[in-house]
Amino acid sequence: MREAGVGAQNVTADFIPVIGIECRCMTNPNEIAALKAAFQGAVRSGEALAALRSQIEGLDERAAVAAGTLDDLARVTTAHAIASSALRGLVNTMIARRGAA
Repeated sequence: MREAGVGAQNVTADFIPVIGIECRCMTNPNEIAALKAAFQGAVRSGEALAALRSQIEGLDERAAVAAGTLDDLARVTTAHAIASSALRGLVNTMIARRGAA
């Protein structure tokens, strides 16, 4: 446990002085909540993608793909790409922060 004042520094944001206290021994609960939410988003979007499996695998290779199927694929793959990217970005940020600690 740190003594008061050790690792503390004055921080100014928008010209309003505040005290910033750095304690690397504790995790950030907001960061953990964000990680859980980002992970759930990626999992759920993956589940939505998996739900389209039978529809895609059942396509006739000689026929045109229906507009509704393409719309579903566009919507679900976009959601999955965004959710996965958000999760990856958060994980990379957490790794970088721990590397700098």
